[in-house]
Amino acid sequence: MYLVSSCSGEPGRSGYTLLEVIVVLVLLAVAAAVVAPSLLFSGPDRGSALPTLVATARAASVRRGEMVRLRIDRAGDWQARAGTGTASQLLMSGRLTDPPASAIDLIFSPLGTCAPAVESDRVEPLTAYDPLTCEARPW
Repeated sequence: MYLVSSCSGEPGRSGYTLLEVIVVLVLLAVAAAVVAPSLLFSGPDRGSALPTLVATARAASVRRGEMVRLRIDRAGDWQARAGTGTASQLLMSGRLTDPPASAIDLIFSPLGTCAPAVESDRVEPLTAYDPLTCEARPW
């Protein structure tokens, strides 16, 4: 003969056990820890498109496995070309809404490093780019 037990607990008792309350509080704390950073921090400064453009050109160089040259003139017009010779292929171009103070001419390697173009005097003199991260930094 089989015994069948009732899952309803004792008749006349209602409420939650201490274990149930602790489990719910832990789950709420985990959810708050996951969501809170996105609500409190807005992320990097979205004021300038230049860092995004430099990062995009760097990523294109790594993805394609070849040199990419990024030229930005004082008016904000820019071009990214695959290769550095005369037969280079145009990858992307556009215009920055907030142009840099002076022209920028960078070459990105397939390893993700960058350097100013040697044959160009168009590189901004007051700002250098970190060769490993390609982020702008003051001298």
